Amino acid sequence: MKRSDRKLWAGARTLPDLAELTARWLMRDLQQHPGYPGKQGPDPETAGIATELAAINRAGFLTSGSQPGLIDGEYRQRAGVDGFTDPTNALRLAATAGDSVRVIVHAAPCPRRTGYAQATPVTMYGGTVETSFGAHLSRSDIHLIYDLISPAAFEVLYAATQVTVIDLEWGRNTLWSWLLDALTKTPAGA
Repeated sequence: MKRSDRKLWAGARTLPDLAELTARWLMRDLQQHPGYPGKQGPDPETAGIATELAAINRAGFLTSGSQPGLIDGEYRQRAGVDGFTDPTNALRLAATAGDSVRVIVHAAPCPRRTGYAQATPVTMYGGTVETSFGAHLSRSDIHLIYDLISPAAFEVLYAATQVTVIDLEWGRNTLWSWLLDALTKTPAGA
């Protein structure tokens, strides 16, 4: 990782700091992200949703993994995203979800081991599950993903609410506008 990028990640102290750096990486303003060592910028499949993901990060949802919806022969993907946010945003997302969007909220402390009990399949090839989103990450897995951040930023992630949002319809890509709307709309009665 470039020294300047490493310094920025090591200097992050808050969830908004980490989310802003992730947004900058998604927009290719930073070359590298600690969760994607050796890669310069996000995966090619993310290019089509990078602008939306950057806006979602800037709206208070630190994305740690995502994929667009896709159908290509026997290969199917659901649009989905894992990440960290504050309890208010987590509740807002959970309250906004309908029949076509699943929101998994982990508001408990980080488990000793990563829990997959609530994980939902998001990538299938033929009849085989290739990828699932919704695992409740342990401290050690968070540390593996964000190995270059400060101890203060680790504590913020350990205390943050882990949230997964999945569009239950295979191949659809309306999740990104739904998620941004849910994060930025003023709740009724506020």
